[in-house]
Order: sequence, then structure tokens, then C-alpha cells
Amino acid sequence: EFRRVLFHLWNRVQSNEESISIKKQILNECNEIITNTSIKDNRFLLNKLKLIIHKAGKPMNLSLLAEEFEAVAKLEPNNIDVYICLAETLIHEEKPDDAIMPLTFALTRSE
Repeated sequence: EFRRVLFHLWNRVQSNEESISIKKQILNECNEIITNTSIKDNRFLLNKLKLIIHKAGKPMNLSLLAEEFEAVAKLEPNNIDVYICLAETLIHEEKPDDAIMPLTFALTRSE
């Protein structure tokens, strides 16, 4: 169920032009999810949720988040979403050149 909810939340933060009230709503929904102990069982979804929270306006430690996505990528090398989230984290961390490799890898995996 978390995958479906996070997919929906992910889509809602993609424009980067959400109103303050929409961002607050997204953050409230994320706070409800993050308190559920079940999400901690899925490292990727937990980190994706943290990225959504960051994109909705609550700063996260992006260096640590990038390290987490890199660790998950080693465990789930066929999960293209991990590489996309890693690349987006690096872009938000203002390291666009570092984002090229995970994006390229995701593209080659999706073909």
C-alpha cells in the first residue's frame, strides 16, 4: 500500500510549483506515513518518502539521503526508481554532474 501512496505523493511534488497549502497537506500526509513503523521495513520507500518531504519544503540532509539511495542501489540494482531518486537527490544537493551517472544507468536499465 505504501508504494501506491508514495507514487501519488511523488507525482504531486514534481512541478515544484505547489502552493504553500498543498505543500503543507503533502507534508501532513508524509508525517502520517513516516510514523508508521511498517515503512521502516522498506529502506527504499522510507528514503523516497524523505525525498518527497524535502521536495515539499522541509529540508533533509541530502548528503545522507544520497548515501542511503546508493546503499539501496547495491541491494536492489534492478530497481530503476532507486537511481532516479538518487539522481534527483543529487540535483537538489546542487550536484547535477553527479546525477548524470545514475540517470544514465536508469535509462540503460529501462531499455
